[in-house]
Amino acid sequence: MTANPSVKLQSGLVANGALYYSWNWGSCISQSDMGKLAPDGTGLARIASDGVYANRSMARRLVLQAADLDILVIRASATSFNAWPAGELIGTLEDDGDRLAHVDANGVGTIAR
Repeated sequence: MTANPSVKLQSGLVANGALYYSWNWGSCISQSDMGKLAPDGTGLARIASDGVYANRSMARRLVLQAADLDILVIRASATSFNAWPAGELIGTLEDDGDRLAHVDANGVGTIAR
């Protein structure tokens, strides 16, 4: 597998014994996704979220931030890994062990496009 130079890690945090992260890719329309790496007894299991946030402006990306027991999903203009000005809170990251989902204030488990 070769590295894709257009894929950029945006944020990362450790919570509940796992590494949660967000990344973006794309050249014309920036797209963001969220993932998790967690020990599974024999190595690391990787889980990606069930939705992708597409952004035509390429300026605002999804970033993750810890807040008490929640992982917040924020739309922000990330300047580098784990560095972004205040952004717009768009929900929380729900982790049921086998899948990740963005959950908005209405309880909807998808990412608004």
